[in-house]
Amino acid sequence: MRGFSLVELMLAMFLGLLLSAGVLYIFSSNHATFQVEEGLARTQETSRFLQYYLTREIRMAGYTGCLSLSNITINNLVTDPPDDATFTADTVIQGYEASGSSTWSPALPTVLSSLVQDGTDAITVRFASPLTLQLKNPMNHPNNPLVVDNSRQGIDGGDIIIITDCTVGDMVVAGASSNATAITHTVANNTTNDLSNAYTTEAKVARFTSYHFYLKDTGRQTKTGLPIRALYQMEIDGTETELAEGVEDFQILYGFDSTGDGTADTFANASTIESGGNWSDVKAVRMNLLLSTVEEVNPKEQAYRYNGITVSSPGNKKLHRELQIYTTLRNRAL
Repeated sequence: MRGFSLVELMLAMFLGLLLSAGVLYIFSSNHATFQVEEGLARTQETSRFLQYYLTREIRMAGYTGCLSLSNITINNLVTDPPDDATFTADTVIQGYEASGSSTWSPALPTVLSSLVQDGTDAITVRFASPLTLQLKNPMNHPNNPLVVDNSRQGIDGGDIIIITDCTVGDMVVAGASSNATAITHTVANNTTNDLSNAYTTEAKVARFTSYHFYLKDTGRQTKTGLPIRALYQMEIDGTETELAEGVEDFQILYGFDSTGDGTADTFANASTIESGGNWSDVKAVRMNLLLSTVEEVNPKEQAYRYNGITVSSPGNKKLHRELQIYTTLRNRAL
């Protein structure tokens, strides 16, 4: 007599289901909002990092510690230099324009030929490390070790280094680092142990740096099976570092001086720069990167703008954002 009737029980269950549905809806809505906000935050973080990092490294192209590389002849004395070990006014920056399916103009370096994502550009920059060393003692003879003050600043045996007095320079392989302040340059790794000059204490010594930047498939996938791409950096020794995931495209233009006034007045892709022989005239670089959330966080497919074009994204619910980076080559803009 005091129990629930069937009607009352069904009504209570109905009200409970309504409350549960409401709670589930709120949870699902909040979870979706959280995913979108987290994805946007990570994309913003990636944007800031790439803006800082790419600008910092690319603007160093051609750095020697001197006013301009165009006034210096760097003699390469390395016995068997890798393809990246070249340092002239024409090679401190080089680009590769995606010109078709698995083709680039100019052709990609051998070390990149099987790595770069189809349809995306790549760029190479070369410079002397800003951690330069000063000679402590003048060289009495061109084959003397390079005696520097304090320490070798990360220069290890086998590293390619540059020494220059801003009129002439040499690129050599450093000897073993048994002595913290003396850097040898023996014929074991160099064509000669005689440098181009018996350098004085005005000369600067630095580790040679060469970076490739390119887009590559990481081999990972999203929860729904979409490939995850990332921007990579490769050093002269072949060390490959993933800089940032969630980069879908990478397109580059180069600003070169076509009038002789010392400023970038014409922008063109790497293929045009190569055919015109204008690498030594490049003063600036403009990069367009398409960033996306790593996972599909958007409730529906959404078109986006990239490189001035509206792009639809069938089957793709990632959020996209275009990042434009413009940087001058400060060693060419003086």
